[in-house]
Amino acid sequence: TQSVLSVMDSPSIPDWSAYVVTLSVDKSGRLRYAVDSRDPSAPVMLPSALGISVDGHDLGVDVELVDKEERPVEESYVTRGKHNLAEAKYNDVSFTFRHRPSDRLWHLDFRLFPDGLAFRYSLPATDAASQSTVNGEASHFSFRFMDDDDAPTDDHHHAWFFQRDRLSNYELRTYAGVFQSAPASSLASRPKGNGPPNRYGAPLLFHDVSEAGAFPYRLLTEAALYEYPGMRFLALPDGRTFAADLADE
Repeated sequence: TQSVLSVMDSPSIPDWSAYVVTLSVDKSGRLRYAVDSRDPSAPVMLPSALGISVDGHDLGVDVELVDKEERPVEESYVTRGKHNLAEAKYNDVSFTFRHRPSDRLWHLDFRLFPDGLAFRYSLPATDAASQSTVNGEASHFSFRFMDDDDAPTDDHHHAWFFQRDRLSNYELRTYAGVFQSAPASSLASRPKGNGPPNRYGAPLLFHDVSEAGAFPYRLLTEAALYEYPGMRFLALPDGRTFAADLADE
């Protein structure tokens, strides 16, 4: 069983399929999020773990919701390419939690765009001279199209990823490599030559060729990391879940 904390809607834009994000706490006390399209038979992402470990405390377990702020945003900004001005419309939702065991406050911020979403963790400093150590993340990404009840074949549920058979130690430190394709459920167990097993650099692209729902392609990546390790993805043995794995310093 799960206790729902909040349901967030994507922005309403013509010609875009809306989706909802549900934030909940499971029976073990773990924060989770799920992404659903308007078609109940085609979830975009199954309930997946959230959390960050700081100074030895997993802040995603045993939490109390303290505050929630939500606002629609429309903005434009200068970019590069064939046009010099980009426009963005998204819903910005910020949650403040208190981690009961440590009594520490922290924030979970979501941005819901028409074609995707992002989330980040942020922690207010306890005092001007304080330092904290991030020990890891509990962020997970779990997909139904890799479920055992819908077993993939060589023609279904593919993943695209990059791989470097030579100088493989650079594979997890850069975005450079030859892109390859394999059944998505095989990423945890497939041989990778000299590369690190079941670990993949960002981005990862998945395709559900059943075309069920509005988002048959799903991309996992990272963005806007400052003074923070890069993120890799650890393919878990269930064949459908990927865990955030922070890069080596």
